[in-house]
Amino acid sequence: MNPLCHILLLLCATATAEAQVAGKGLILDLDADKGVQVEDGDRVVKWTNQVTAFAARDFSKRDKGRREPGSGRPTLKKSVAAIRGHNTLVFKRQELVNHDEDAFDHLLTGNGYTWLAVISVYKQVVQLKDVNSLFGNLRNGGNYEGIWGNVTDDNRVWIGSRNAITFGRWDHNNPMVLAPNEMFL
Repeated sequence: MNPLCHILLLLCATATAEAQVAGKGLILDLDADKGVQVEDGDRVVKWTNQVTAFAARDFSKRDKGRREPGSGRPTLKKSVAAIRGHNTLVFKRQELVNHDEDAFDHLLTGNGYTWLAVISVYKQVVQLKDVNSLFGNLRNGGNYEGIWGNVTDDNRVWIGSRNAITFGRWDHNNPMVLAPNEMFL
C-alpha cells in the first residue's frame, strides 16, 4: 500500500448521518478502534473484519517481497483528537493482506457494490502513474478480475473494476471511475 492514513473501510454498506453502520449486505468493516493487533509497540500485524459471517476475516502483515522483515506493517495511532479520540492506522508504503483471494469475486457478477473509506491522504510516492492503492483484490500481471480503490498522484480518489477479458489499467473492460476535483477542498 502507498502512503495512506486509513480510518475506516466499509464495503457494501450504508451509513446514517451519525456514521452508524447499518446494512444488509455489509461484508467488510475495518475500524481502527476494533480488531487491531500490534507488536513492537504500535506496529500492526493484523486487522480483523468486524463482519464475522464473511469469508475475508483477517488482514495481516506480509514480509514476502520486502528486503527488511516487518517493514510492511502500518502504525496504529491511538486517540486522534481530530477524529474525536478514535484510533487510525497509518500506511506508508505498507500493507495488510487477506489471503482469501476469492472472497470478493462475487462483487463483479453484475450486482454491483458500494464502498466507503474515510481516509486522510499524504503526498504520494509516485511509482506507477496514478496507481496508489488503498484497497483491492487484484493480482499483479495477467488477466485477473477484481476491484481496487486508489488515489491518483495528485490525490483524487478513483475506483476500478477489472473483468479479466483484457489486461490493462484502464480500457473499455477496465474502467477508471474518477472522483471530480470539486469533492476536495
